[in-house]
This record gives sequence, structure tokens and C-alpha cells, in this order.
Amino acid sequence: MKKLIYTTVALFAVAMFFTACDETRDGARGSITGVVMDRTTGESIPVANVRLLPGESSLFTGTDGFFQFENLESGTYTLFVSADGYRDETISGVVVSQNIVRRDVALERLPAIVTVDRTTLDFGAEEGVTELSFSLVNRSREDLEWSITTATPWIVNITPNSGTIEHGITRAVQITIDRRLLEVGNNTTVLVVMSDNGRSEITITAYRQDTRMRVATTLGQTTTTSATIFNRVFTPEGSRFDNEAPTAIWIYFSTNPNPTNEGTRINLTIPTSARSHFAIYTTTEIPGLTPVTTYYVQVFATNSRGTESGEIVTFTTRDLYFTHGQLAVQWVDVSTSAYGPVASRLCSESDVGGHSDWRLPSLGELGTMFTLRYEIGGFANTNYWGSFSHQIPTTTGGDIDIFHFHMNFGNGSSGTSRSHRLRPTSGNTINRTFNRVRCVRTIEP
Repeated sequence: MKKLIYTTVALFAVAMFFTACDETRDGARGSITGVVMDRTTGESIPVANVRLLPGESSLFTGTDGFFQFENLESGTYTLFVSADGYRDETISGVVVSQNIVRRDVALERLPAIVTVDRTTLDFGAEEGVTELSFSLVNRSREDLEWSITTATPWIVNITPNSGTIEHGITRAVQITIDRRLLEVGNNTTVLVVMSDNGRSEITITAYRQDTRMRVATTLGQTTTTSATIFNRVFTPEGSRFDNEAPTAIWIYFSTNPNPTNEGTRINLTIPTSARSHFAIYTTTEIPGLTPVTTYYVQVFATNSRGTESGEIVTFTTRDLYFTHGQLAVQWVDVSTSAYGPVASRLCSESDVGGHSDWRLPSLGELGTMFTLRYEIGGFANTNYWGSFSHQIPTTTGGDIDIFHFHMNFGNGSSGTSRSHRLRPTSGNTINRTFNRVRCVRTIEP
């Protein structure tokens, strides 16, 4: 009986051996092991993610960088390895059978720069799309300083545009554009993100359709406190506006080179018959300006197709008076008709620019003013009084003739002429001559 039991056990063991051999031949199992390390230093990389394809297997390395996939069917596998601060690595063609396959992976450290999560940010053609965002990514192992600057006029705001981003953190950046400043057609620019050790780039694109309008702006007269702007809105092909007539035309002016940035808006009047027009002309006086200040002006027009803008026009308001060397000349005549004493008094009482030393010009100063008459402006083609010349008694009656210099600003002729006659016995002024008056003063060096 014992012999029969031993024989049965032996046969069972032999059967199990051959069954195991058949399983090994028909469905062999194996393993993939390895270490993820820094390519430069050779140091192991913990918490690296290792994915195995085909299949859904994924694991993280330990503190020693070691990984192991077990009980794998025979076949060819691909390893995808990633770790913060390193470039991703792909190991393909790993053949597994009934053995253990060793595949160590060396990762290249990323440069310590801030990167972007996309290559392009497209605003498209929709008028209402003016704000979009992208993300900054710091995959390095250190905190990084970063900044973004641009000289592109249609990008009007970047929020935030600088800062510190911690390692392993993603931060959103919002871009705002002004579609009125786009050129017709495709508009493309590249934003550069500068960080500690390098730069990243993202391409910004936007499209603007043709409004069938053009805006032309020219500068008229500029004074100390105002400026005149001439503007024309027209169709480029010289046809009527019809359904594309402007529905609004306005001006922005500011001391900022971008007039729309906190500038002042002036709405202009559009003719009710604008549809039948080929062009709309407007003249606008901008009041309340500050003397000796540079301003920037831009005109806009909108219709059913979109908004069109003109070129930015710049001008500087005049000083309160014209200067040439040490000579200061008022911009306007203090009187169009006065005789000697009145002309002198009007100048001495003038307080233009906060100065109280205005006076009548000498003959030489009249000559300088005549030479610069177009640059100064506002002169009439007639005689202007100069300063006192001399006085002589008359032959009868004890009267005194008072003479002043004068110059004709029509032809440049000059001389002296009697301004008036004094009659001391009665205190009267008689025989008066009337000329125009422009005051001057001497600028102290």
C-alpha cells in the first residue's frame, strides 16, 4: 500500500513539472527594473514618474531612484520617464521574456528658466475677444524671478508682468489687447518671458477685418492753451459709405504717448446723411491745455464692421510768449489802435506769464520782430509802435511834439513819427497818431 502511495506522489510531481514547463513556454513572465538618475551628476532622482506602455502601469521611484515592473507578459515595452526640473525621456524597444531586464534612465536637467504652457495665444477675429490668458511654469528646483515687456501698441496690458514664481508652481498671465490699434489683416507679435537664466517665448496673434474706412488727422493752429485738429473719415476706394457709414467718431488726447491710456475723449458729430457721403470732415478745437506741454491725439471711427483709428498726432502747446535769445514777444497785439502814452501804459500794465516788465520794443527789436513775423504770427500789415524816440517843442504856442519809433509790418519800412502833441498850458494831448501795439520784455540771462 505504501509503495502505491509513493508512486502516485511521484507521478503527480512529474505532472506538475511538465505543466510548469508548458506554462513557461506558452505565457512566460518577466520584469523591468532600473534606476532614474541625473545625467550630469549620476545622482538618483526620487519621485520620478515611470509609465509603462502598453498598459496603464505607472509608478514613482523611491529615494534611491529605483523602479520595478513585475509579472510582465513577454513582449516589447516603452518607458516614459518624467521628473520635476528634468526633460522627459522615452525608452522604447524594451524586450521582456522570462527574465529580468535592467534599464537605467538618465534625465537631463532643465535650465532654470520660466517656461510657458503653450506656443501661441490667438485672439482671432471676434471684436469682443480682448482678454486671454496663458500660464507660466517653473519646473526647475529653485524659485525664479521673471518679467515680460513689450513695445507692441495693441497689447495694452499684461497682468502680472513680473514677479517671483516658486519651483513647481504654475501662474496665469492675462493679456489685454486694443482691437482699435490692430492693422487690417493678421497681426503677430512675440512676447518674451525673461527669467534668471534664459528666456521663453509665446506668439500672440489677432485678426482685424477691413472696416472700409480710413482716418486721416492733421494738426491746425496751436496756441498756449488750445489746438485745432482737422480730421477726415473716408472710404479707401472713394465710394459712398452706404451700410458701412460710421456710427461714431471720437478723439482721444492725452500727455501719454498712448492717448487712449487715461486720455480725454471728445465725441464728434456725424451727419445724419452719412450713408450717402464719400467722406466726413470734422474740425475740433481742444481747449484747456497746459502751456509748453506735449500732447498726443488720435481719432477713431466705428461702423458695423469694426473700429478704425488714425495715426497718433503729437504737438506741443506754445509758451505764454515767443522767445528769441533774450527777447520775449507777446503772441497777440495788446491794442489795434493806440497813441504813445496809451501804448506805453498798456504794455507796462500787462502781466502775461506773471511778468510786470513788459514794454514797447526798441527800433532794433521791431526789426527782429519783423524778420520773425511769420514765426511769431498774428501781425497786421500796418504800423506798430516802438519805444520813445525824442521830443521837440513846436514853433508856436509852447506845445511839445512827442515822437516814437515805428515799423510797418507789411513792407518793413521804419522811422519815427509823432505819436501825439502835448499842450502843457492846458495839460491836453492833441494831434494824436494811432498804431498797433505789441509788447516785449528782456529775458534776464
